[in-house]
Amino acid sequence: MKRIYKYFFRGLVTVLPIALTVYLLFMFLAWTESVALWILRPIIGGFYVPGLGLFFGVLIILGIGALMSKSHVREALAFIELPFTRLPVVKSIYSSLKSFSDYFSPGSKQDAQ
Repeated sequence: MKRIYKYFFRGLVTVLPIALTVYLLFMFLAWTESVALWILRPIIGGFYVPGLGLFFGVLIILGIGALMSKSHVREALAFIELPFTRLPVVKSIYSSLKSFSDYFSPGSKQDAQ
């Protein structure tokens, strides 16, 4: 019985990150598609190309990345982040996610300049 638990948890630890990644990617794609349609429907009418949301999602992320290279935008973001770093429960969640994303950032502060 002990071996079954060991195999189960080993399999769970293997499958869970993959499943969560696929799920979050799917949710991101579905969200960007719906936002793109909501924004572009008045402009393009009934015309729709699958993947339009992904295209605009990538453009938005690139735009945010370009904006974050400006020092005044980073200062404004620090001001916006302030409430997230002061509320007890939100602080622990936000700081965990922030440190996780900082781990994957391409470089130090020199890259941002």
